[in-house]
Amino acid sequence: MTDTPNLGLPYIDGSQAQKHVTHNEALRILDAVVQIGVLDRTRTTPPSSPADGERHVVAGGATGAWAGKDNTIATWQDDAWAFLAPKTGWCIWSAADSSLFVFGGAAWQGAGGTDALDNVAHLGVNTAASSPNLLSVKSNAALFAAIDAADGGTGDMRLQLSKEGSANTASVFFSDNFSGRAEFGLVGADTFKLKVSPDGSSWTEAFNIDQDTGNLTLPCGLSLSGVISPAQITTDQNDYSPAGLAAASVLQIKANAARNISGLAGGAEGRCLAIINVGSQPVTLLDESTSSSASNRLTLGGDLTIAAKQAAILRYDGTAARWQVIGGGARAVATKSQQQAGADNTSAVTPAHQQDHDSAAKAWGYFTVSGGTYTLSAGFNIAGISKNSTGNLTISFTTPFASTSFAVIATVNQFGGVGVTETIQEMLGSRSSYSTTLAITGTGSAGVAIDRGFSFMAFGRQ
Repeated sequence: MTDTPNLGLPYIDGSQAQKHVTHNEALRILDAVVQIGVLDRTRTTPPSSPADGERHVVAGGATGAWAGKDNTIATWQDDAWAFLAPKTGWCIWSAADSSLFVFGGAAWQGAGGTDALDNVAHLGVNTAASSPNLLSVKSNAALFAAIDAADGGTGDMRLQLSKEGSANTASVFFSDNFSGRAEFGLVGADTFKLKVSPDGSSWTEAFNIDQDTGNLTLPCGLSLSGVISPAQITTDQNDYSPAGLAAASVLQIKANAARNISGLAGGAEGRCLAIINVGSQPVTLLDESTSSSASNRLTLGGDLTIAAKQAAILRYDGTAARWQVIGGGARAVATKSQQQAGADNTSAVTPAHQQDHDSAAKAWGYFTVSGGTYTLSAGFNIAGISKNSTGNLTISFTTPFASTSFAVIATVNQFGGVGVTETIQEMLGSRSSYSTTLAITGTGSAGVAIDRGFSFMAFGRQ
C-alpha cells in the first residue's frame, strides 16, 4: 500500500531517496483536507488570480483546468491546482453559503447553517421526531417572522395547512397533556369548524362557517359578555355614552321616571347591542331625533319604548350612520287624543285606547226581554238597564260620553203589532239630556207599551 486509506497520504518507503518530497506531499494534502473551509461550491471555472492555499468545491460541468473534476476540492498549491476527491462523510464549510455540507457519495448535501435542508426524512428540535410526526418541536414558544420587503420578501406571514381532499382534515389541535380539548379548521369537510371536548373523547361543535356563503351556524348557545350597568337615568339623554359602552354587548339601563334617549355613542359597522331595561320605568328610544349627533341617532320608523323588564336589540349601519332595531321594544303608545285624531301612522294602539277612534263604538248592547224584564245578554260599556212604570227604558254607561253629542243605532230583535221603522223611530225618539244614560221611549204609535228585545250601538267621544 502506497497511500493511507482515508486521506490518501503517501507513505515513505524505507529505502526511498529524497524522502522529504513524499513527506512534503503528505503535508500539502493534510493542509488541504484538515478543517476544510472552501470559499464557495458553485464555480465552474477557476479564479484568475487565486491565493496560495485557496480552496473551492468544483461545481458540476466545470471547464478549463477544472474540467472533469466535479465535486472535488480544488486547492491552489505551488502555482497549480491540486484536486482531492472527497470520500463519503467528508465535511466542509462553505463561506459563500455560511453553511456546513457533507459529501453523501455522489453530491454535497446541506448539513446546517443557512443552506436549504431539502428532503430531510424527519426533523426534531429539542426532541426526537418519528412518524407520523415527521416534524417535532419541544419548546416553550415558536416564532415565525415575515421576510421584510426590503430583504426581498413580501412582509407577509402565512401558515398553510393543506389536505388531500374535502373529506380529509386540515386543522389545529389543542391538547391538555396530549388529551384533546379543542380543534379548529377544515375538520372532515371544507366547512370551517370549531369543536371542543372535556375529555378528548366526546366532542361538541361550537360553530360552523359555510365555505360557499360565509354563513355562521351556532349549534350551541350564545353567551353575551361585556355587560355594563350605568347609573340610573334621571334626565332625558342625548348622545348617551356611559362608561364602558364602546366595548359592551349588553347595556342594562334603568330610569327614575319615563325617560327618552335620542342617540347612542359607540356605533361601528355591524355592531350589535342589546339594551335591557332592568328598572321599573319605561325608556323610549327616539326616532331620528336632532337632539343627538347625526352619527349617534336611531332610525326606528317611529319612537320605540322599552318597557320595564323588557329589551331591544340594535344594530349599527355604518353606511347610513344610524342605529337600527333588530328586535324587541315596542312602538310608542298612541294617546287618547292621537287615537281620536287618527293621523299618527307610527304609534302603537293598546287595547285600552283602540275604542277611542271616532269610528269605534263606545257602547253597544244586546238586550232580551222576558215578562217585561230586560236582560243584557252581551255588551260593552253598559252599566245596566232599567224600566219605569210607563215602559220607558234607561241605559246607563260605565264610562260616560264627553257630551250629549253622540249617535245611536238601534234595531228591534222581534216584530209584531208595530211596524219595524216606526218602532226604531220610537226607540230613538227620546234621549236624556246628560251623557251617562240613554233614555228610550217605551210606547208605540198605537199607545201600546213596547216589550221587545233590541240591540244598539253608540258612537261619540268620551
